[in-house]
Amino acid sequence: MWIAEKRPDGSYKVRFRNIPPSDKREDKVEVGEWGVSGDILFEIYKADLIDNRTIPADATDPINRDAYRILKLTDNEFEYEDLDSWQRYSAKKVAADFVFPDK
Repeated sequence: MWIAEKRPDGSYKVRFRNIPPSDKREDKVEVGEWGVSGDILFEIYKADLIDNRTIPADATDPINRDAYRILKLTDNEFEYEDLDSWQRYSAKKVAADFVFPDK
């Protein structure tokens, strides 16, 4: 699961939580830039935030640049598709103070 904050200045922060079958929770925070052109969303992953430190991503690695086709965008829902893998994602708007559940 993830919580994404896309700001009007073109920056983003995404907090990821992964709970694999081993039940060892893995949390990650990444930051970058985003934008939209027509029905295409693009994101450029810039860094991870770990223990209040910024760990830069490799700017030359093309894997850190993503493009998605916007399939649905309303005030509360967002559906999009990765242009490389064709994997679809859906997101729902949550309150600004939303946090991940403990389990």
